[in-house]
Amino acid sequence: MKKSIVLSFITALLAMPAVTLAYVFIPDAPPNNVPINILGVLAGVFNLVWPITVAVIIIMFIYAGFQFLTAQGDPSKIAAARQSVIWGAAGVAVILLAFSMITIIRITIGGGI
Repeated sequence: MKKSIVLSFITALLAMPAVTLAYVFIPDAPPNNVPINILGVLAGVFNLVWPITVAVIIIMFIYAGFQFLTAQGDPSKIAAARQSVIWGAAGVAVILLAFSMITIIRITIGGGI
């Protein structure tokens, strides 16, 4: 009984980003006939990759939290959980630097924000 409650809670938490990023389709909206350029493509890729990256970061920290919860005082398991948190934080730093570099390059080229 308790296992199914925990599983449904985890499923709801993992589904929240998908629900918040849902696309609203408006059938009467005119088509967007904008010429394709490199900055538009970069912006599209950036807007696609960023939510996926945030979801992976959240899942990584949830996984590290489960490692801490299931360690049961075992020093080796606690060390592994600590390493997961450290690597997750390092990944966040690298990802933020990478996306910042993309934004700086776009502004330098003249594409705006």
